[in-house]
Amino acid sequence: MIGLEIFYVFFCCKKEISYLRELLSFEKLDNDPDGIVFKRVKSMQMTPFFIHSTSWRYENNMIIVTYLVLTNDCKPCYNNYKKLSFFEEAKSISLLKPRPESISLENVLYHGLRHIRMLIEKQEFEELRMILQDKTDIFFKIQGGISGKFLQI
Repeated sequence: MIGLEIFYVFFCCKKEISYLRELLSFEKLDNDPDGIVFKRVKSMQMTPFFIHSTSWRYENNMIIVTYLVLTNDCKPCYNNYKKLSFFEEAKSISLLKPRPESISLENVLYHGLRHIRMLIEKQEFEELRMILQDKTDIFFKIQGGISGKFLQI
């Protein structure tokens, strides 16, 4: 089983990051996941300014591929969104056990945001940096990076 997880990330306020999450399941993935994400975004009538595949993980007998869709849209139909309440990485217990014992949805989202922050720091996406600079102060408090940390036990 393959899961395609989409976090729709809203930058409607300079003080918070809000999101909706959608998980699609497939017996097998016959199509490019990018195309599936584009179709979902279009069906939700969103106007994203950045779409990025950030990670994958094994969970509940499923490989889940995660995408972040960044948008300025804040339509009333998105009133089921959640606010990102913390910025914390999931941590593995050893260098030889890279997958953490548990990963929350907010850990997954934070990992993706850290990845995007790293891309901005490396100045690969100057246009994205300018868009986010005007939209939210909180995004720039995220430490950039592509992976989590491990705890020494």
